[in-house]
Amino acid sequence: MFAPTILVTPISPFVWWIGTLGGAAAGTRVGYQFGIRQPLLRADREPVSWRAQVILFVALTMPFGAFIGNRAVWRESSILLFWNSAAPISTLRFPIREVRQTRAGAVVSIGSAGEQALFSITPKDMLLLEGSRFLHRPWKHCLRLRRQVEGDAVRVWLSPHARQTTPGRTIVPCPADVAWI
Repeated sequence: MFAPTILVTPISPFVWWIGTLGGAAAGTRVGYQFGIRQPLLRADREPVSWRAQVILFVALTMPFGAFIGNRAVWRESSILLFWNSAAPISTLRFPIREVRQTRAGAVVSIGSAGEQALFSITPKDMLLLEGSRFLHRPWKHCLRLRRQVEGDAVRVWLSPHARQTTPGRTIVPCPADVAWI
């Protein structure tokens, strides 16, 4: 769940739906086991409508289970696609497609078709991007990331978090062959 890599290529929608729905079902089951069944077994509690309990715990546990199932699908896909991979790791420039401001600082997105991830950037880099939210072709700024390719699957390593005190820049100009991707 907390691996330092992300898949930037999509996975099968069937696998994604099965994992997400499986997580939702598991979350609902856990909610039933610990949230609904246990109070019904205790006689010292004030009775609550069974229907209200079901609605409450399904509404609370199903989205959480779906989120966990979704994350597990991406992690398992990455593990299966890159298990014992001897593919070389190279450095490549990915165009920055979106800039966001969060509580933790400025972040950018490379707009991957796979697992979504935000990369931290320094305050100097934010000034370089001129406060833009969505960037358009031709791409002017790129983020240099390590990547590994195994068949059709591509994964990149998350860059270390840029701190507010980082003196340098983490963004580089895009070369001509990347500018129109």
